[in-house]
Amino acid sequence: MINGEEYHISVEPRNLPFEDYLKQQGRFSHLGKEDFEYIQQKVDYEWKVLLQRSMMESFQMVM
Repeated sequence: MINGEEYHISVEPRNLPFEDYLKQQGRFSHLGKEDFEYIQQKVDYEWKVLLQRSMMESFQMVM
């Protein structure tokens, strides 16, 4: 538990490029390659943070 919040990952998602998801939606058609790269970097970073929090939660349960 971190700051009163629990983190559990029950399903490992497929690692699909975020760009593919956004390109299907016309409202993001104005974004360029740099924008997609920036968004993907943010998504990758946040996923790593979530994985770390989940692992910390699992580690604390073992102790």
